[in-house]
Amino acid sequence: MHLDRRLLQQPLSASEVYRILALFDWPSRMAEFDQAAQLSQTDNLLLKPRLPYCDVSEPVVLNVTLDSARQASFHYSQQGVECSGDVVVSEPAVITYQLLNLEDSPAGLKFVGAAFTNPFDGHIVRVEVSADGLTLQLYDPMRNTGTGKYQFLFSSEESPLLLPSPDPQVINKDIK
Repeated sequence: MHLDRRLLQQPLSASEVYRILALFDWPSRMAEFDQAAQLSQTDNLLLKPRLPYCDVSEPVVLNVTLDSARQASFHYSQQGVECSGDVVVSEPAVITYQLLNLEDSPAGLKFVGAAFTNPFDGHIVRVEVSADGLTLQLYDPMRNTGTGKYQFLFSSEESPLLLPSPDPQVINKDIK
């Protein structure tokens, strides 16, 4: 895709570019538009360098923390190295996420499940949550290529409402 900037009366903000890319299910191409205008904090975040994918062969550690305004932040890592939460799969796999509650995590935070943008696309066929709610596994049979988007759902002792995560994704790719 090529954007002819000469056709614009003013530069598009990163948020506007992202919304256009999302219409075509291309938000992952945001890095190609690093010259977009930065008019807000959201624009700055959209243009921030992307973290690497998580490795499907080992568990992804997830911690959720609350800032002073009680807004949740989600952080993914493997072996102490931050990763995006997204996983690339090239063969059938079980993707494991482990919840690590920290001092500034919501009290009693637990996985209760996952919700999918399209639960019928065949990327993930089963979700299992451990009895203690600290481990969630996604089963990807690698039946097709493409991207499956999902959100984790959490319960906590601090609220009767469920907390959804931002949407990590599984990316099924044929490796030839």
